[in-house]
Amino acid sequence: AEKKLLTYQFIGFDWGKKEEQRSKTHLVPKKNKRGPIIICVDTSGSMHGTPEYIAKVLCFAITRIALLEKRQCFLISFSTGISTLELTDLKKNLGELIRFLAMSFHGGTDAIPAFHEALKQLKSKSYEKADILMISDFIMDALDESTKKEVLKAKENDTKFHSLVIST
Repeated sequence: AEKKLLTYQFIGFDWGKKEEQRSKTHLVPKKNKRGPIIICVDTSGSMHGTPEYIAKVLCFAITRIALLEKRQCFLISFSTGISTLELTDLKKNLGELIRFLAMSFHGGTDAIPAFHEALKQLKSKSYEKADILMISDFIMDALDESTKKEVLKAKENDTKFHSLVIST
């Protein structure tokens, strides 16, 4: 009896209408996943020592990867002021990159000018689809409201902001 009931129960699931779902294939233009890179590196005194070496190695490694992948790369070093370096043409800027990697870190930390420069670069044709990487120990003041609004506006345009915290 149980065997017959199970059979009827199983058959009962098949009764009724079956809805067919057909999947449609749509061709969607592929987004360029690998755009330019803007690297902001904290060169303040709090980064002195091991964090400094890690930041320098990471900056060089990311630059190398960007050049191998034929991606544009822009470096912003910040402390109390900023220094910028276009790294797309390494033959032209190798000496400047070596000078950056050889310098010692000192001074206070003000990230706002670095954010403003990165956001300014996003408005240029070369870096409009760039992602921004900030390498720092993040011992700094909070961003002001106008800078936060600009960052949120850039995020709406598919700009990704990444942070890498280096600390002792």
